[in-house]
Amino acid sequence: MSQSQPSIKEDFDATYTAANKSKDATPYDYNLLVSVGEELNDADPAYLEPLSYALISVMLCAQRRGDAVAPWFSDLVKTRGVEEAKNIFSIIREAIAVIYPFVGLPNCVPACLGLVGVLRGLGIDFDEDRRRADVQQGDYLVKGLDTRKKIYRGVGNPEVHWMLQKYFPDMTYATNTFIFGYLATGSLDVFELRQTELIIAGAILAMGATRQARSHCKASMQVGNSEKVVAALVEAARRIACWNMQELSEDIVVSNLAQELKDNLAKEEGAK
Repeated sequence: MSQSQPSIKEDFDATYTAANKSKDATPYDYNLLVSVGEELNDADPAYLEPLSYALISVMLCAQRRGDAVAPWFSDLVKTRGVEEAKNIFSIIREAIAVIYPFVGLPNCVPACLGLVGVLRGLGIDFDEDRRRADVQQGDYLVKGLDTRKKIYRGVGNPEVHWMLQKYFPDMTYATNTFIFGYLATGSLDVFELRQTELIIAGAILAMGATRQARSHCKASMQVGNSEKVVAALVEAARRIACWNMQELSEDIVVSNLAQELKDNLAKEEGAK
């Protein structure tokens, strides 16, 4: 929906995109990100391109390097037409919307504003209203509970959900309604569920949240991503973190997680 435009600072990058960037931050490296994207795509080319653009973007946000998303997007679209640029932006925008509660709004806003700066430089305007219904109109709690159940089937750790529900009921309600309902379920007109969960897993992996990353790697496979794709995602997160001088744990072995998932699903079936 159109709004009156306030004054925007002339030094756009310094004011909006790189404001949180540390002085000793590793310089943006297009060739590295292209290489990461190619390795990701090799795991399943028909499925992962252009999803890999979004996966790399959310991993940069999770690494507190949202400032690198704008030059990444700019390099991606500089030889493409307007409609293709808008399509890539829409995919990255939706991915950031899905993961920002996981990695934090301050880590995502530099990426968002940087993308705006690139679009403005290309003369591309967006004047769209929200796609999703208002929260109170969309039954997002029911949808969120259903999506959460689909994602976490066979993952294990039911005690985690129990403890959070018992001791943090308001946070749990917000998680079910807003994160898994409004955001994750609401993304399914852009992504498949397996893609949305892969985006979440990629962000959590890049954060270095090892325990949660294991769960979401299993969840990613449970909703339809292959072991090869998830292994490629883990390696992509490690390469981006290494570039950012933030080594990730080596204690995420996708083949082991795949076996854990298989065993958990067999137990669930046996308990019926």
